[in-house]
Amino acid sequence: MSEIAMELNSHQRGEYGKPCAAKVARTVWSRGKAQALPIATRTFKTVNYEQALELTVRLGDCLPPDHLARFVVDSVAQLDLTALYAQYGTRGGEPYAPEVLLGLLLYGYATGVFSSRKIERATYETVPFRFIAGNLHPDHDTLATFRRTFLPELKDLFVQVLLLAQEAGVLKLGTISLDGTKVHADARHSQSGQLPTAAGGGGPTANRSRGTVCLERT
Repeated sequence: MSEIAMELNSHQRGEYGKPCAAKVARTVWSRGKAQALPIATRTFKTVNYEQALELTVRLGDCLPPDHLARFVVDSVAQLDLTALYAQYGTRGGEPYAPEVLLGLLLYGYATGVFSSRKIERATYETVPFRFIAGNLHPDHDTLATFRRTFLPELKDLFVQVLLLAQEAGVLKLGTISLDGTKVHADARHSQSGQLPTAAGGGGPTANRSRGTVCLERT
């Protein structure tokens, strides 16, 4: 008569953060009689979520050296933002620096996050956005106003970042759309080493049609 083996699993719950053992009891039925075999134990890694909430996390440890967020910050630092700063008055509260808002918008558009509300939320919930914001949290009204106020300047600045990406040879770029205005640049090198021209013009262009975003590591 063949033996029929039946495994009975019982889980022994341990305290959070401590090894947790699961016991597997194996009972073998032979000739109508049950024979108990030794119980095997195995240790599992568990999480103490109360302690996890108190962990101190370095954003630098979460972003590898070649992360896109680092490239965005480095690129924005090379831009001339004098024209943006010139439009800020001397009165009122302390505003967010243009490079912070520009970096958030650029990274948002590059990763498919276009909504000002979603970008605001991402500065709390997403490491790359939190890094670019420097642990600040511009609200969605601030982001939307900045985008609306400086739209002509942003188009030019976005193209400059695309050109920096081409020069660095680290990104593949497509189209960035700013409120319905399509800013196009392709960082794949042509035979001449210049940016491929858009239809009807030379170099990076802008036209009134809805664009998409393509910005990724090569």
